[in-house]
Amino acid sequence: MPETGYLKNRSDGNVYAYFISTVLIVGILSQLLSLNGLVNQVIKAMGLNPVHFMGEPKLFRTIYVFSGIWQNNGYNAVIYLAALASIS
Repeated sequence: MPETGYLKNRSDGNVYAYFISTVLIVGILSQLLSLNGLVNQVIKAMGLNPVHFMGEPKLFRTIYVFSGIWQNNGYNAVIYLAALASIS
């Protein structure tokens, strides 16, 4: 049975919050890993050639796994701290 009214809007809010989080993570990674991003500026400062991270197929899996771990760390930390707070 489909949800209506307040409950439907309330559950949609949970989904949207997670989606916005994903969008922000992708935006941050895009900025950090772009050709003019922070990571490539450090690489250039060390005298090396910049890497096009977002255009290298062999780096996709590493970036994908790292971003997933980074994104879920915040949620996992909240759960862990809540569990610690409940210990007497």
